[in-house]
Amino acid sequence: MHTPFHSPYPAKNRRARSAEELDCLRLKRLLQLTFPNKHAPINIESISLDLKIALGAYIRSCADEGMSTLLPIGENRQPIRLSPDVDFSCSLVCRLYKANIVQFDTQNTPPASISINAENAVVVSIKSAFFIPNVAGVNGDLLSIKELSMNIESWLEPLSDDDVESIEELWKELALHESLEYLNFVLGERDLPFKPGEKTRSVLELVLSRFSTSQAFYFIFSAAKNASDFFLSKKVSKHHAANTVPGKIQNLFDRAVSEGWDVSKYARNYKACPPSALNNILYDKVLKLPGIDYVPGAVLPGVEVRDE
Repeated sequence: MHTPFHSPYPAKNRRARSAEELDCLRLKRLLQLTFPNKHAPINIESISLDLKIALGAYIRSCADEGMSTLLPIGENRQPIRLSPDVDFSCSLVCRLYKANIVQFDTQNTPPASISINAENAVVVSIKSAFFIPNVAGVNGDLLSIKELSMNIESWLEPLSDDDVESIEELWKELALHESLEYLNFVLGERDLPFKPGEKTRSVLELVLSRFSTSQAFYFIFSAAKNASDFFLSKKVSKHHAANTVPGKIQNLFDRAVSEGWDVSKYARNYKACPPSALNNILYDKVLKLPGIDYVPGAVLPGVEVRDE
């Protein structure tokens, strides 16, 4: 005689579980219907260099062990992060998605990352979504993550002077976020609470218009040390001391420019601020410079600048 299976869970819980499973299936189906991934693959040669660099960094950082999908950037299981902070990483992935260079992996993206807003539009969290590349080779065939990963260097070369502007813009973004990360690190070491705002970002952008990231680290370290000394000697609050940092960086920058300083280069702290995949691709594969020593306006290696 057939013995029926009795669930150890109460009927109420079984119904709740079933409803939850149905909700998950509904959200997954909504994702597939809203983002059907029907865009034709983008030819690798038509992609701008800055987006190629972003794609290479994304693959290096987030490709799963089976080379079948790109893991969520909001998770900390990747051996190397995409960029210095999650918000910047989200911005890079959004650019790749809007250019149809990557598409949602509707099979692996978890239902928890999918929601419906007040306008009944499907919203997907970039931080927790999975993606797959949508890139074709010169012959038009779709390239796998493994094929893209093994040929990063070949599709980043050769460079031309037309690439200079896009590389500089990407470098400025990366340098700013690396500088902000370093600022938070050196102030955190001194137990000086500080939340960088537009003023601090503007000052660092000014510094990076003339100096390399490693030189910006010098200004940041000096200003943080000055703030710490100010806190200890003048008995002011930590908040007050930390708020002097943007002004001090500005003062140091002004003096360096007006007096023609040979500004020191400070190395990154590899434990607290390890280089990101974006840093590795940009510096090692494109700029071909060690560390963080690119100076804005420098001629890129192998690029002959045309006279206008």
